[in-house]
Amino acid sequence: MATTSTMARSNGSHHLDSCTLSLHGFSDNDITVLRSMVSLFAHKLPANWTVQPENHEADLHIVDVDSREGRLQWRQLPHDCEKVAYSTRTLISASKRLRKPLLSKQLCELLQKAGDSVILARHGGMPLVEHIERESFSNAVRIEFDDQLPELWLDPHTKLYLFGCELERIRPLLAIPFMVSELGHVGRTEWRQRSGRVDEQPLSRLYWYAAWATSDDELTPALDRTAPLRLVDWPDMECHRPEFFRLAGHLLNQAISFDQLLSETRIDRKVAAGFVNACHRCGLIGLADKAIDTNNTMNNKKAPGLFSRVRQRVGF
Repeated sequence: MATTSTMARSNGSHHLDSCTLSLHGFSDNDITVLRSMVSLFAHKLPANWTVQPENHEADLHIVDVDSREGRLQWRQLPHDCEKVAYSTRTLISASKRLRKPLLSKQLCELLQKAGDSVILARHGGMPLVEHIERESFSNAVRIEFDDQLPELWLDPHTKLYLFGCELERIRPLLAIPFMVSELGHVGRTEWRQRSGRVDEQPLSRLYWYAAWATSDDELTPALDRTAPLRLVDWPDMECHRPEFFRLAGHLLNQAISFDQLLSETRIDRKVAAGFVNACHRCGLIGLADKAIDTNNTMNNKKAPGLFSRVRQRVGF
């Protein structure tokens, strides 16, 4: 049987969308500087931006209209493309403008909004679980629901959230896609005031719940139902369902295939698939290096049970 040391943590996260930023009328030195600026705040962006000079098929175009070459490129670019005029002039006939000298904050905000627009066009926005995976939020934000529900606040820096009631209340809403630009920002003073009334919770709990709430009823294709799986850590679950504790206990005690898990626990296949999918998406499922020897597993000394290990940890 595989041990924890021979388990490899699986990666259930998604890759960022790739977007292209094209620069027109810029010198080679300016292009190098802009590439450096983008790389510095890349972790704050909802998309992975590549900077290229004069690519007419790019997702976003920044044109230095103060240069002769830039003015020519501005006229040649298609009217329906996303283009921004970069200039020292304030009076310029362009719907989107960047003022020289360019500040990193300006460029970051521009790419955040442009990335949201690209993702919206490609995917129609993203549900909360994908925003958490992509680290779409650069600051604390608020998500508003209807009048019957409190706002959901998230802080990516402290890895905490505030809600004030059980997440079960918003389970049907977690699959709805939205854009970061739709959310309101939360200041530090606001957060401190509300956290005095509402308990702070770890963001990992919201992430796991959102992954579970949006999971399919079938085992993810990324996992082989006959391959041995094992939990590498206890999931931070809010939904206190007895079957989830049983599944977690089995997957912590031994490396076991999904089919064996169903056979031993006799838990409904859809329930088990949702649990395993959520754990896999959160990076909590380990994949054993080699298949399980069922005979050896049955003959081995039984590992201590979950409650036994809890008692040992607290000294009973």
